[in-house]
Amino acid sequence: MMRVMLVDDPRAKIMNLALAKWSGYHKARGDTVAFEMSDPDRIYGSCIYSSSKRRFLQGLSLYRDVLGVEVRVGGYAMNGDRLPDEVEHTRPDYDLYGVDYSLGFTTRGCVRACPFCVVPKMEGALRENSPFEEFVDDRFRKVVLLDNNLLASRDATLKLQYLRDSGLMVNFNQGLDLRFLTDGLASVLADVKWWNLHYTRRSLHFAWDLMESEEQIMNGLKTLLRYVLPTYIVVYILIGYNTTHEQDVYRAHSLLKLGVAPFAMIYNDRRDDPWLRFFARWLDREYWRSVPFEDFKDGKLVSLI
Repeated sequence: MMRVMLVDDPRAKIMNLALAKWSGYHKARGDTVAFEMSDPDRIYGSCIYSSSKRRFLQGLSLYRDVLGVEVRVGGYAMNGDRLPDEVEHTRPDYDLYGVDYSLGFTTRGCVRACPFCVVPKMEGALRENSPFEEFVDDRFRKVVLLDNNLLASRDATLKLQYLRDSGLMVNFNQGLDLRFLTDGLASVLADVKWWNLHYTRRSLHFAWDLMESEEQIMNGLKTLLRYVLPTYIVVYILIGYNTTHEQDVYRAHSLLKLGVAPFAMIYNDRRDDPWLRFFARWLDREYWRSVPFEDFKDGKLVSLI
């Protein structure tokens, strides 16, 4: 019997799916699995955020270099290696994290090739991955979906119908793509019980990253608004990548005119342009509800207007 220790990214906001699958895989074989263990035979580590990488590797080096333990490391911040098929299709060990939700991908990869996104490099083209039955636990009424572009799936309608008919409370964690939203998909999506990540309020998330997508984004939004109230919709706008300040303000105002809440995402957490953080503060803290951007004053940032 093997003793297996798991090491998670310290910045992780939700359970680590890869580690939960490794745990399920080894426990099914009678192995002992834990996050803390004095004498492990093998260690699996998964690092998601680049900012965690240095500290993450330092913590593992003692086991690998000094104690000679076999260490396997993966995750987006490391190498993006795929799990072996027999592990990828193992039901996650939800008891490991003590969560009350299911977690999984029905697809991996994406049909887009956005130059600012790591998904095409790490996961490649869109492909079907797992049926819901593989990772949805009947004990839970909540499910977090990690699909990068669920609406691009050939079975998108069937998947939304499953979520609607099952009554599951769904968080589309990576958002949905307005450019694929047809009237048929929107009508089914409207009847799905979608929530934010913390399941505290009803919320649907989308993105408007590039100016050249304006027509498709607007068409998708107008289609959705025939079925869903605008107060439930949040659209992330990428700023600091290849748009001007004027284009950023334009996108925000275009969404606000439809009653939809914009949310700014700063490319690579840029610090070289103070305006980006100033604008993001106005959007993300919802100052737009009471103060037009042209009149927004914010302490030391007044001089930036």
